[in-house]
Amino acid sequence: MKSARRMALIVMSLLVLGEGAAWLTAWHARRAAEGAANTPIVPVPQDSLPAASAAYIAASRRGDWEGALALQRRITAAMPGNPDELRQLALAVGNCCNATRDTAGGPRYLLRNSLVRVRWQREALAMLDSSAALTDDVSERERAGFWKARVLTSSGFPLDGLVEFARMLNVAPADSTVRVSIVSLKARLMSTQASPSR
Repeated sequence: MKSARRMALIVMSLLVLGEGAAWLTAWHARRAAEGAANTPIVPVPQDSLPAASAAYIAASRRGDWEGALALQRRITAAMPGNPDELRQLALAVGNCCNATRDTAGGPRYLLRNSLVRVRWQREALAMLDSSAALTDDVSERERAGFWKARVLTSSGFPLDGLVEFARMLNVAPADSTVRVSIVSLKARLMSTQASPSR
């Protein structure tokens, strides 16, 4: 009887130690990931900007959203206050928010969970607002507004996207891309509203 209790106690102790070791390993991995996320971004050297921009475009074309984002962060750090680069960074962040990767269990979002995606989407929207505020060029502001509407729409806020598109139409009434986007988004909203809910 004593040996059975002793064996049960040993097994329980080993299980508790194993769980503790697993938790500690996971905790260290999380801390390492947080540290990597908080490391300072090294700007691309000025003479390497054209090559870095080409590499960003290539990464985006092949769907390497993480690689494209890492490059664009470095490009933007090398050109602080540049509205074009800030807008590109916002779009790179937005691409990572919605991107998936194939896994054995099916497609998975690149970002850990929806709370992280929401935080990144908010950052992308703030960058687009900053991009518009950094310039006096009306066309640059229009571009930032257009992409803000697109990010809102792709983030699940189609009505907010529609409001942003309508605001842009007041600024640039002849912009056919904005008009087409409004018509397309209205049609999508109407079809969603007309379809029976399940």
